[in-house]
Amino acid sequence: MIRILVVSLISMFSACDSSSIKTSIEPNFSVIQVNNASTPNLFSDEQGGLLSYQRTSQAETELVVAHIDHRGALTEQVVAQGNDWFVNWADFPAISRNGNHIVTWYLKKHDEGTYSYNIWLVQSFDNGATWQPPTQLNNDNSGGEHGFADIIPLGDSFLISWLDGRNTIGHHGAHGGAMMVNWAIINADGSVHSNETLDSRSCDCCHTALASVGGAPMLAYRDRSEEEVRDIAISRWNGAKFTESAPWHEDNWQISGCPVNGPSVIDRQGKAALAWYTQAKGNAELKFKVAGSAPITLSNTTLGRIDALQYGRYSFISHLSSTTDSGSTVKIIRLDSTDLSATANTFRITASSAQRSSGVPRMAIINDQLWIAVTRDEGIALYHSSEALR
Repeated sequence: MIRILVVSLISMFSACDSSSIKTSIEPNFSVIQVNNASTPNLFSDEQGGLLSYQRTSQAETELVVAHIDHRGALTEQVVAQGNDWFVNWADFPAISRNGNHIVTWYLKKHDEGTYSYNIWLVQSFDNGATWQPPTQLNNDNSGGEHGFADIIPLGDSFLISWLDGRNTIGHHGAHGGAMMVNWAIINADGSVHSNETLDSRSCDCCHTALASVGGAPMLAYRDRSEEEVRDIAISRWNGAKFTESAPWHEDNWQISGCPVNGPSVIDRQGKAALAWYTQAKGNAELKFKVAGSAPITLSNTTLGRIDALQYGRYSFISHLSSTTDSGSTVKIIRLDSTDLSATANTFRITASSAQRSSGVPRMAIINDQLWIAVTRDEGIALYHSSEALR
């Protein structure tokens, strides 16, 4: 199905999050509106861009995949639908492509329990011309929570990570067994190889994050100690499996519940770099750290909901920033990787809401433009700009 989309040119204004971040440019963004849509995610490769999202009408939900061509036009396909799904603003389906093999997923209820659902994979082997029947990813039928998954290409296959709640049955988080971080390989034929546990005690509902760093996968997630310290941990791929995880930075944030704020990991010129949210000092902070360097604070007005990417010399970090009227603003911070002392730029994309319904903005570089998908009351707004990359 092809939807006709209205494109308008919007002049974006910039704003500062802290005294260390200034603005010297005001890039122009165009916007494409996709109505009645939520939980967007973006992916890009040499073939172009992909957008995934969910659309709920009455009792039924659809998983939609849209191809973004070289002109920025969207061609949409409904790849799965059902009336027994679990749709969560924070648990947005990932999407990835490896050659002509595309993988995405949705959450399907296991039973009538509020937090009882599984991850179901939807795959295409001909670049979206046809789609295979959905198959379940997790290898248990416990009825626990499963979600917050990320996917990246690995060789001719895919690597997928997720939060696995088979040990939390009926408890949801701190009141019972612990959530786990699991991973698996999705083979080139679509089968799932292995189903391994990396960490048997993790935070309950902060999304996992995968990226290729220096040619090898890295996994980042929010850990959870016995003392309820919930800092970010990382694990590196050794060619066959993930190594034992280790703290990325010891914020020592002790919190009894999940903050629903996962990290983002990027390859910053061959070095791992992470952006994450913390309130270890009692106030909200958006932190950014490159391996081997001390962390920096990019914002102290953040609500989190972070994404990050690297393009050429620049690192881009998106987040929601709180406003004095209890609302929020979607912002992108641009850092110069070649000059660590250079002043960062902040782009104000659009006004938003601090409510859960505003979701998690997601970014990608498509057609030599910076794209960011933002959830609004009427649907998804896709902002894109080539000027932001210069």
